[in-house]
Amino acid sequence: VGVMKKYNSDICMIPILETRTEEVVFSPSDEEVEFSPDECLANIFFDHLNFVQPCNKLYKKYLFEKIKYPEGRIYEDEYIVAEMMVQIKKLVLSKKACMFYRTSFESVTRSKFSKKKLQEYDAMENLGHTIKSLGREDLFQINLSRLLNYCIWAYIKIGQTDWPDKSELQNNFKKRLLNVVRQKTTWSFKDIKRYFTFKISPKLYEIFNYQKFR
Repeated sequence: VGVMKKYNSDICMIPILETRTEEVVFSPSDEEVEFSPDECLANIFFDHLNFVQPCNKLYKKYLFEKIKYPEGRIYEDEYIVAEMMVQIKKLVLSKKACMFYRTSFESVTRSKFSKKKLQEYDAMENLGHTIKSLGREDLFQINLSRLLNYCIWAYIKIGQTDWPDKSELQNNFKKRLLNVVRQKTTWSFKDIKRYFTFKISPKLYEIFNYQKFR
């Protein structure tokens, strides 16, 4: 709270360190860094854990007067983060403290692959729509790369299941992939490699990325 008052910021954030054990090491620092709304938008993609997670932040109350979390969804943080970042005047990162985020294989987002996890695509797509409406075509293209990778990942993971409707779900993600490709105007070498390897043979893509799809 003191840092928020000092900088007259709308959000104060501390770093997150992910851990699976009780043994964690953190070197505190007196450094305090200010971020503008544009810088916050960019860091949604370049520092996703810190800027999207809500648990490491203090917010001014007014931010939630109009912005609401969607009900009945997982990955709900991604639905509101861009809209929130353009409402603020300033965010401050304080490195005097740190949050240790203990991850668990039993959590909804990190546990065994399930249909519920496919909601992540909707959250990512919604983020893209918000970013585009704000005129950030550069970040919209970055988000399309995330969606391209997700469509391929989901197609292969669905294929490894025994779900009776897996063919229908795979076709759905193929259609989504084509929609993403139509919108892309900026292609990195990784994007090209991923897309055309998958287009030639999904099985070949899976073999080359064996560790990812185990």
